[in-house]
Amino acid sequence: MTILQRSIRKDTPKGFSLQIHRYSLLKIPQYGSAMKKILLLDDNQDILEIVEEVLSYEKFDVLSARDDANIMTIAEEFKPDLILTDYRLGNANGGELCLQFKAHPELGKKPVVIFSAYVHKNTDFSKYGCDAVIEKPFDLENLTQTIGRLIDTPN
Repeated sequence: MTILQRSIRKDTPKGFSLQIHRYSLLKIPQYGSAMKKILLLDDNQDILEIVEEVLSYEKFDVLSARDDANIMTIAEEFKPDLILTDYRLGNANGGELCLQFKAHPELGKKPVVIFSAYVHKNTDFSKYGCDAVIEKPFDLENLTQTIGRLIDTPN
């Protein structure tokens, strides 16, 4: 396990302050010469930046998007090994996007992870066909472990 010690402070437009003093990361083995690709979709710029930084540190090729505009075309061209999407996007529902990804002939076998601050016992994420759900706020080690487990599973 690798420990990355850093201080990241982000002030959000709504006046919230996010600070991470230290977090631990799991080293995820990369097989072959190509980096594994992750498509990251979240409407919160702070979340995008932090998750992209963590995943890039773990040697993933990360493409981030803040909304679902042309996301299927972007995904087709990027050819991700895993898709990580927020559940509640400003103009879309991550669960519905998951259904679209899973119905796609090329992307349908790729793991999709939904992460959300709206995980309730009455919310049935399984109906979207996602491979995992991560509750916000999330532990970065749990995030990297979940991604590592799913990305190393044969499609």
